[in-house]
Amino acid sequence: MDALLRASTGETPPGTPGGPRADPNDELRAGFAAFDREGTGFISVDDTKALCYALGVRMKRKEIRAALRESTKGDRETIDLREFRALFGERVARRTLVESDADVFRLLDVGSKGRVTAANLQQVGEELGADLGEEDAQEIIDEATRYRRDAFTLEDYARLVQLRDTEAAEDRALEEKLARRAARNNASPARRRGG
Repeated sequence: MDALLRASTGETPPGTPGGPRADPNDELRAGFAAFDREGTGFISVDDTKALCYALGVRMKRKEIRAALRESTKGDRETIDLREFRALFGERVARRTLVESDADVFRLLDVGSKGRVTAANLQQVGEELGADLGEEDAQEIIDEATRYRRDAFTLEDYARLVQLRDTEAAEDRALEEKLARRAARNNASPARRRGG
């Protein structure tokens, strides 16, 4: 959860798909693997559209089909990683990443359905090298949705991030208050001795 929330503030670790310092080839490979659910090495046109969207490039199905038709001289409905990289890699590399809650949510929304499930969180965690168990993933969903649903929406995620930011600000204020009190207490004996 912390890694996901850190990502929403631009603290994405190096090598994270979609992160500001990520290698575009690693990002494409990780994104493609996420959509190649059956492990065939191919994804559909619809999944290609969703992957482009997740990588920050908006494409229409007809644009994808036209690019496939032009590159392969045929009407295919699937694409492999090599073809995806050749057709869309440059567009992905040129895009401007905007670190925002919506971007992080879009990366978590593996199926581009407008909702993030516990399975999505586990899949993204696995791709990032984090071991997020089923209970932990469900706990995140429960916290984000206030125990109302089995998946959270962008609105739920934004509320969760806002709550986290508010709690962080309150923690900083409390730490500063305790530090001032400790400084006063440490200065008091010195005043008594000098006075």
